[in-house]
Amino acid sequence: MVDRAAAGGYGLVRGGLLELEDLADEAAVHAALPRRRALVGELRREVHLRQVRVEPRVDEHALNPFHPTPPHFPQPGSAVRVLDVHRNRIASLPAPRVAALVNVTKLRLSGNDVCSLDDFFHSLAALPALTTLALEDNAIAVFPTPTPGSFPRLEELTLDGNALTSLPDAFGDGASMQSLRRLGVSGNALRSLPPSLGSCPRLDAIDARRNAIDAIPESFAAASMLRSLLLDGNRVGVGGVPTSVLAGCAQLCELSLRDNAATMEELREVDGWDAYETRRKARAGKVLESRVMLGERAFDEGGDVERFRRH
Repeated sequence: MVDRAAAGGYGLVRGGLLELEDLADEAAVHAALPRRRALVGELRREVHLRQVRVEPRVDEHALNPFHPTPPHFPQPGSAVRVLDVHRNRIASLPAPRVAALVNVTKLRLSGNDVCSLDDFFHSLAALPALTTLALEDNAIAVFPTPTPGSFPRLEELTLDGNALTSLPDAFGDGASMQSLRRLGVSGNALRSLPPSLGSCPRLDAIDARRNAIDAIPESFAAASMLRSLLLDGNRVGVGGVPTSVLAGCAQLCELSLRDNAATMEELREVDGWDAYETRRKARAGKVLESRVMLGERAFDEGGDVERFRRH
């Protein structure tokens, strides 16, 4: 068994999983090179992929995550399903090598130095098997507009903790990401959510907390599978909560509007709130019956009561 501590965070490749974890400072990385060379043989014996053998590299660039574009970004081929390169200092990825990841289902690029996706976005959007894309905690200011048919199997997109002020209005039927189920965009500077999200036929959950959003798009009434909409810490007033969404979004049972302009007293007076409350209470009842703990939100009305609001 390979000693991961001795490998200095190089990680392992096993069963289609490729992971590059946090490395120590650059001096420590170079000091560990002799030991790592000795480990290469053992790593090669431990690595066994169904179709392609991904051999670890021990030259200075491969072990140096501080290089803005790793020249030896892995080309794992068709056998690798999960690629995890979170918490390094990657600024970009080489588009041709991204395009070669044709069977990767999960790509985690969180916690890096990515400011722009332009260099490799179209290669990323064309990956036919990608279901999970994690881009949180970078410095991305613009999410490019995907072309129709892009991200054909993407189910989960996380963009939390970036610098986004808007999202392209290019989701759902006839556009892109038609398989999208979960969208995370919390901790950005979004002023609105794209109306086209309402046409995503499988969209189940949106986490858009801590932005600058002032209204829920009326088109969300057509989001037939939308169950959870988290908007805490935004600027939504009572006028930004459409009756059509409350009454027509048949699966919506978790609407969280804490730390917004709308108070709970105002929300209770909105047409359609009773229909939403019926669904919310039914969900809470199922939680109690099943004895499954889903946290306090399962029993939370989702807004601030006036006398408890912070001023």
